[in-house]
Amino acid sequence: MTRSRPNRRHVVAWVAAAPLLAVAQPLPARAQRIGGEGLARPGLQAEASEALISTVRLVLRSTYARHRETLPDFMLQPQPMAPEVAEALAVKRPLPDPLRDQPVPVSLNRRLPHTRGASVWAVGGRDLIEVDPVRLTVLNIVRDAIPEPYSDGTPAADGS
Repeated sequence: MTRSRPNRRHVVAWVAAAPLLAVAQPLPARAQRIGGEGLARPGLQAEASEALISTVRLVLRSTYARHRETLPDFMLQPQPMAPEVAEALAVKRPLPDPLRDQPVPVSLNRRLPHTRGASVWAVGGRDLIEVDPVRLTVLNIVRDAIPEPYSDGTPAADGS
């Protein structure tokens, strides 16, 4: 039996099925999952990726160097978070109430990377927190993103 060339109907059927084949890939047996070990959905991360962390720090470094006057006091002189707020701050959890009043300025928010299109960034102590504005849940936490100030108010070189 000879095999015929694929006709247009075969090609269209294959193209339509291709996305389904990509989704049907098996998940890893064990993966890091927020809240413990188990099966994880693709794209779900317990910690911010290295690319996100380095991009956030690069944007902040240039903002502190060039546009310091646009930053609020809680970013120029960061105060440590209260212990109960620090404990409540976790990925995929609701944003603690005290941090809801500390969003980054709009001009800086536009320059920062976003893992979701409508996310916003907030400040908690020296950490930058990416938040889903609809559900008010934490998407990512970049620890120690804001440089510590010297006594004269200038940021220390963090070497990263």
